[in-house]
Formats: sequence, structure tokens, C-alpha cells
Amino acid sequence: MQSAISFTLTQSGFPFLIRNALADSSSITLVYTVSGAPTSLVITIEGIVAASGTVQVLDSYSGTANTTRTVNLSAVYDAFKISAIFGGGKNVSVAATLTSTGAGPTFSTTSLSAVQSHSF
Repeated sequence: MQSAISFTLTQSGFPFLIRNALADSSSITLVYTVSGAPTSLVITIEGIVAASGTVQVLDSYSGTANTTRTVNLSAVYDAFKISAIFGGGKNVSVAATLTSTGAGPTFSTTSLSAVQSHSF
């Protein structure tokens, strides 16, 4: 199964938190589109395990070009935190799409095909 979410980072250093829609993701792919011609840019994604409080850096990209990053996951993460630190440029933003792939359900309203009812 796959689950995707799009978002835009517009403030340097301000993290964006995404819950992992798939309970058991095997990989995540992030597509970054950079605007505003920053002179420096570092984008970091961290995996968060809620029960233990573990936070692990999964990937870090340093560059100013558009890019696609794929991360193979060795653990189950409850959420992902993405942050960008940039300098220079004008009206800098990073548009991103995170796609997770794995065995778990998406639990969205469109994935629930029926509601069980019982008459008494």
C-alpha cells in the first residue's frame, strides 16, 4: 500500500510533523521542489517512535536543487519530522511530497468501504 501527503516548508528551522499513515512502512520517498533560490539548504527527516521517545535521523540532504530521496526503513515509526534550514534567496520555500510504502492500512475515510450496522 502507499500513502502520500504534500506540504510546503516556508520557515527556516520550523519542523513539520507527519503521522505515519501506514502502520508498517518499509520505505518513504520524498520529492523536494525548491523555490526562491536559496544560497544554502539542508533538509532533515527524522523518524519518531512514540512509545520509547526515540528520534532517529533518517536522511539529510544538503544542496539547493530539486531532488528525490528514498529511505528504506529498518524500524516502525509513528511519525516523521521534516525540517529545512536555508539561507539567502528571496521567499524561499520547499514544496514536498512524502510517500510511504508498506503493508499497513491508510485508515482514511476513503479506504473504509463499509460501515457495519446491526439492528436490534
